[in-house]
Amino acid sequence: MSFGIYVHYPYCARLCPYCDFNVAVRAAVPQARYRDAVLSELQVRATEFRACGPARTVYFGGGTPGMWPAQYIGDVLDGIRAEFGLVENAEITVEFNPEDGTTEAFSGLARVGVNRISLGAQSFNDTNLKFFGRQHRAADITRAVSDARAAGIRNLSLDLIHGLDGQGLAQALGDLRCAMELEPEHISTYQLTIEDRTAFGARARRGEVLLGDEPILLNMFTETY
Repeated sequence: MSFGIYVHYPYCARLCPYCDFNVAVRAAVPQARYRDAVLSELQVRATEFRACGPARTVYFGGGTPGMWPAQYIGDVLDGIRAEFGLVENAEITVEFNPEDGTTEAFSGLARVGVNRISLGAQSFNDTNLKFFGRQHRAADITRAVSDARAAGIRNLSLDLIHGLDGQGLAQALGDLRCAMELEPEHISTYQLTIEDRTAFGARARRGEVLLGDEPILLNMFTETY
């Protein structure tokens, strides 16, 4: 039986204007307390799901789980092994922001068993990254990929967002080509979604146009996929 575990890390240093996930922007994050809360949750859920194990995948999403010290991620992985078991060579992913990615950070994750990194690249256009409220720039993506490889991470995923007003097909495909040139094992490209309870949602309600026209969005979808 295939069984995967998703671990949500809700904390962020800032809130992106398109984000509608369950996140909390905190200057001081209760890192150890949150680790303990997750371990307690695993114990509670074990009686219900232990029979589904061992787990084949573990995904640390957020939020910004790259902010969580590697030692605490390792503690959670130990808890998963104890409660559910992990198959040999299980895929263990941590989402990461490019600006936070260093060889030291990735090496720490590799030491506790993380073998896959999902980088929130979003775009290779610095103007678009600023529009998305991102703190990194295109050069940070390339550097983070290089640092992850140097740390021994052999499975990388890059996330992209397309569809903002004025972007155009050529620019969206340019982002995709830049991502492909870095030779990640996986690429996800998502159309920008304007969620109601976000900063972009508020701007849209005021009449601001944030998305491209529907024919352009359809063309981006068919050409990128």
